[in-house]
Amino acid sequence: MNTNLFAESGSNLAGALDLAINKIESNKLTKNTSAILVVFTDGEDFSDINDQILNDLKRKRIKLFLVGIGSVTGSKIFNEKNESLKDNNSNEVISKLQPEYLKTISKNVSGYYFEINESKIKISDLIKKIETVKGNYISDSSNTANTSNKYHYSLLLAFILVLLDLIFTIRIFNFSSNFIKNQ
Repeated sequence: MNTNLFAESGSNLAGALDLAINKIESNKLTKNTSAILVVFTDGEDFSDINDQILNDLKRKRIKLFLVGIGSVTGSKIFNEKNESLKDNNSNEVISKLQPEYLKTISKNVSGYYFEINESKIKISDLIKKIETVKGNYISDSSNTANTSNKYHYSLLLAFILVLLDLIFTIRIFNFSSNFIKNQ
């Protein structure tokens, strides 16, 4: 994931939820299983989560797990040059966790809220709660679509080419040395 993939800065929780609902709905593997949606966010939402999105989550029985990341006091956001981001008025951009907003959303859809910050890391609680969802296939997911990295083929080819280059370089060097001695 790269922040450069997004046209706008800031959170669009409504867009993410809508996209996830459509993806889950179109996936044939979720017809006889529980659909689980885990969203990691600071909760600063610059979109509008309308009732239709919340109703879709409930109607389609998608279990929503919201994981709030950050602190209520907030912290600066840095760019790739490690410079603090500034808004249009040259003020530093501060990202703050909005736990009440996230708790309200999760409560409205009978979902769950977890928080991760410098003093709380509740990933184990999140995993335990996900495992209790009826119909999940987390522990024995034979139907999961996995894509594997194929980089090792390119790496093997590069290694062979480096070896060939090294062998020919040594032979040419030895041939040149012998040729010069004989002259």
